[in-house]
Amino acid sequence: NPTHTYHSAGSFGVVLEVTGPGGAAKVSKPDYITINAPPGVPTANFSADVVSGVAPLTVTFTAVTSGTVEGWQWQFGDGGNAVTGPVIQHTYVTSGTFDVSLLVSNTHGNYTASKPDYISVWTSGESEVNIYLPLILRSST
Repeated sequence: NPTHTYHSAGSFGVVLEVTGPGGAAKVSKPDYITINAPPGVPTANFSADVVSGVAPLTVTFTAVTSGTVEGWQWQFGDGGNAVTGPVIQHTYVTSGTFDVSLLVSNTHGNYTASKPDYISVWTSGESEVNIYLPLILRSST
């Protein structure tokens, strides 16, 4: 039963990974936890025009905000960051699955929107394959 303390308002994704003798399984739930912002703090969410494809993959991210936004900080999960406005393009040049987050701020505080495993990129010789393993829980009693 893990616990985590959220230090800022926002919408946060959760990833659960389990491993055992029968294999491994991973479940991602974007926007699973929402921490409400105090009055005056901006809020945000975002989307992408594409979420998967072959590298180099150029993605246009679009933010939807409420309140007055004075600062923007995007993180693309591949080491790339940007400080800019509500619409931005980023090019992924390596294969992988990437978390994306957007922090918006003003003088009242900040808000983070986070989407785990949001962008999937592969090279032209690879193909995207999703593997789903059953999760079986057994009581120890």
